[in-house]
Amino acid sequence: MDWSQTPRVLLEWPDESKILRNRLDLVLLERHCSTIGSQLALLTKDQQVIDQAEEAGIPVFQIRSEAQLQPWGKSFREFIRQEVVLQSQQPRENPINEKDDKTGGHQLPPWARILIFTVAVVAVLAIGATLLPSANVSLSAGSYKREITIQIQAIRDQEGINISGIIPSRVLEIIVEDQVSLPATGTLPIPAEYARGEVVFTNLGETSIYIPLNTILSTSQENSPLFITMGSGTTPEGRGAQISLPIEALEPGILSNLPENMISRINKDLGAELSVINPSPTSGGEDIIVPAPNDKDRIRANLLLSSALIEMALEGAARQLDTGDMLLSSQPESSEISLSTYQPEIGSAGNTLTLTNVGQYNFSYASGDDLISLAEHVVNALYTGGLFEPALDTISLTHLSEPEFGTDQIAHWEMQVSWNEYRVFNNQKIIQTVLGKKPTDAEKLLKNSLDLDLLPDIQVIPSWWMRIPVLPFRIRIIEEGE
Repeated sequence: MDWSQTPRVLLEWPDESKILRNRLDLVLLERHCSTIGSQLALLTKDQQVIDQAEEAGIPVFQIRSEAQLQPWGKSFREFIRQEVVLQSQQPRENPINEKDDKTGGHQLPPWARILIFTVAVVAVLAIGATLLPSANVSLSAGSYKREITIQIQAIRDQEGINISGIIPSRVLEIIVEDQVSLPATGTLPIPAEYARGEVVFTNLGETSIYIPLNTILSTSQENSPLFITMGSGTTPEGRGAQISLPIEALEPGILSNLPENMISRINKDLGAELSVINPSPTSGGEDIIVPAPNDKDRIRANLLLSSALIEMALEGAARQLDTGDMLLSSQPESSEISLSTYQPEIGSAGNTLTLTNVGQYNFSYASGDDLISLAEHVVNALYTGGLFEPALDTISLTHLSEPEFGTDQIAHWEMQVSWNEYRVFNNQKIIQTVLGKKPTDAEKLLKNSLDLDLLPDIQVIPSWWMRIPVLPFRIRIIEEGE
């Protein structure tokens, strides 16, 4: 391009070329042609190059004959450069001359300029007088103590509360375990020595019969003590032949001391061939008397442990109840001993009786949330509009009597509800009353119109301002509770 002397340069773009494909390269190329006095155009079918060239304001042709026959339009960059050159060549106006021309125009007389200045100052002062001052009006809300007594009824299976004083009676389940130990006052015989004696076997047949060692004998009664032979022997032949053998009780104790002629049964197959009898009493069986709990000890332990379990259940209920909840009775509504263990067991010896019980106790109680909710409903029902409203967050409850259950199993008692009420003011009406007035006059006017016990306090800001603002949004009402 540098050595060419032509006013127009047609740059043919090779197919699938990867060079000069961004807009910056094309702009730099077009600027270089402009500096040497030539106009640049492109001959290409690459759509990306065509789009970049159109954004840069460079003419684009796809056929060489079109580029040779058709006129090239100047790029918008060329027009901008020419406009800048033309503006730089135009003579600048002399600001000094302009100032001379303006000063030579018509001027306002001094009195008019003073009047305009005075009006402007007055307008600024008026705006400031309207927007600058503000006022705080402090009123005593007049809080007063109120109270009412409610007859409460706690009913089982009641759903929700009723403004007449009915609330649901709820159930609290407590499981406790405790034990008690008492000295045993009873005695228990312990078998110690075995009874002994002698029996006579009689042969009921003709042949001799062998009687083995440890043959078991008993009486004809049920649950009879058992005896065994201490030796063996053989009866003589012939009916009525007899033999004597020593015997000993199978178990120790005095129950085996039997009178004569009581032992009559042979607990073996020999019973059909022999008969047996003790011609003399059995003796020598002895019992040892040892301490052991009796039924009275167990009854006394149950009574003592029952009272202790109830006390433990009451303490557990008090820990589980929330603040404000109220037990309806110091006695459980229902109770059940789920596990009872004696040591020693019944029928065993021991110097001390230990009883362990696990019990479940159900207590009726009134929920503190239900009582507060009932109190709020009752208090709200007393206010249907007017000069006062209740402060529900100041409600406090005092139970005037203990709950008592009637024959209908409904708990009844009296409860006192105390709360604070406060005066309600119409802020818009107060603001309209004091607009633009002197603070002292407005204070007296508000005290009389609102029937206040105390004189309102009105503070104007700034303090040297003589009147309350005339704009309502510049006045703030402050209610102060006593």
